[in-house]
This record gives sequence, structure tokens and C-alpha cells, in this order.
Amino acid sequence: MSAEDIVIIEEERKYRSDTEILYEILHTIMSSGDRGIKKTHLMYKTNLNSKMLARYLDMLLRANLIEEVQFGKHKIVRLTPLGKHAYVNLRVLKKLLFDTEEPREMSYIKSELTKLGKYRWNIHFGRIILGRSGLEYLPTATMVKDTGGRYMIDVYLGVRGLEARALLMHFLMGVADSGYKGLVLAEEPELEKAVPARLRDMVIVLPLRPLDTLLERVLKALGEEPE
Repeated sequence: MSAEDIVIIEEERKYRSDTEILYEILHTIMSSGDRGIKKTHLMYKTNLNSKMLARYLDMLLRANLIEEVQFGKHKIVRLTPLGKHAYVNLRVLKKLLFDTEEPREMSYIKSELTKLGKYRWNIHFGRIILGRSGLEYLPTATMVKDTGGRYMIDVYLGVRGLEARALLMHFLMGVADSGYKGLVLAEEPELEKAVPARLRDMVIVLPLRPLDTLLERVLKALGEEPE
């Protein structure tokens, strides 16, 4: 790494908030799967020096969001169940506060979902759903039909593996708590198997790709005849 690269990394680090850094740490650990990640790899992937990483990891350890496990000669860091839940909530916060520019593919997906209006589905993006427990949920979209039917929609663009399963579990909690049915558009074809049997009548998991036929798949799943 050149001196110029180091300066660039230092500048990027300087302008990241604690929330952004904590999210990046949790996201990197989550993306590494159930086995976790070595501290040295985590340090490089999050652009933190060893002292800064140690400070944030200590914070996460004290909050019981991560755990350290000895794996051979190395210490592995991985998320606890509470850490996975915290990650999902931080992901929502990051999206609201810091993601100012929406990916082009997500804009296309939303434009396709908006076409459901032709079939009398009223669709809204970024609407909070209040569950019977008093908890609030923020799916990608909600849609309601005047003749009956309410759905929460989640889109897992660029999300796979452990991260996709964690997001799905949070989404399923919202479905069970709100009384809405669920529609998940996922990159991972096997994600449907992660839906518990008792919720399979309430939740539809569809492949996100290919995008150009996404609307056709959604219409078919909803029992609508394409115009």
C-alpha cells in the first residue's frame, strides 16, 4: 500500500460516524458467514487501525453483540443472536440517515412494483408498519388492495447468505406481528427454505432476477392476470 493510499483511507475514516463504523464492522462480520472472521481481516476490510478496531470491538463485546472464539491459532469474531438483530436495525438506520443515493437497480425494481397500481394495488415505499406488540417495522414497501389483501414487501438486492437469513427472520417477525402477508424478492434462490412451515401460507419468496420479468413473477404469485 502506497503512502497516497494510506492518506486516502485516513481521510475516509475521518468522516465516518461511530454509527457508520459500527455498521461496517457488523456488516463485515455478517458477510463472513457463521464461522466469523479473523481480527486482522476485519481490520483491513473496515479500514481501521488496530487501536480503533479494538475500541469498537470492546464496545460490541460489552453489549453482547459479538463473541470471540478460538479457532486454531487465531481468534475469530462472530455475531451473537443479539448482534444479528442489532445489525438489521442498524441497517435500517444507515439507510435512513446515510444512503442518499439509491442504486439504479433498486429504482428499477420500485418502478416495476409501482405498475401494480394498474391491478388496484396501492403501493407505498418507506411506510412504517406498527405491529400488535407495539414494535415498528420498515419494509421496502407495503401494498394494499381495496378488495382485500395486505402485503409487506422486502427486496434483498445484493444480499445473500447469513445476512439474507437475518433480514428474513426480522421480516417474518413483522409479518407475524402485523397481520400483513409477506412478499420477499431475493437474490438467493434457496432462501424460501428458511421460512418456517407455519408461516409458508403467509409469506411468498420469489427470485429477484432476472429483473426484466420480475413483474410477471409477482403478478403470478398474487394470482393476477397480466394485462
